[in-house]
Amino acid sequence: MKKEKIGTFLVPAAFFLLAAYILFSARFMSERDAMFPNLIAWIMLLISVIEGISEWRKKQVGFRFAGNNLAKVAEVIAALFGYIFLLGKIGFYFDTLILSMAIMWLLGYRRKIVLIMASLLITTVVFVIFYVLIKVPLPTLFF
Repeated sequence: MKKEKIGTFLVPAAFFLLAAYILFSARFMSERDAMFPNLIAWIMLLISVIEGISEWRKKQVGFRFAGNNLAKVAEVIAALFGYIFLLGKIGFYFDTLILSMAIMWLLGYRRKIVLIMASLLITTVVFVIFYVLIKVPLPTLFF
């Protein structure tokens, strides 16, 4: 097997190992507490196996680092650090709204009305699912 081909198996292997670790760690939880981690771990295992098989069956290797824009990666990482810093200060909703708009802008999307509407929709759906339906405590400014 060629060196380039082996490189394409790194991500499926990493997800497989992470899923195995989650399954192992969940053994020490109560059945109720372990339900969600086990579900996620089994899904990760399945996807990593499917991805590994599909990479193995590919004829050409499409794994290349050439041409990646490291400046964009650095900008997104800086935005994520800003998100973490502001989370406790302005709350989950506004911070996530700003983050989603900033990342779309940094990655080159410039249609402002769609950018704002998509960010509002994404943030509202995530907020309603976690804060309202599942009742996960989130840092909020007004709610």
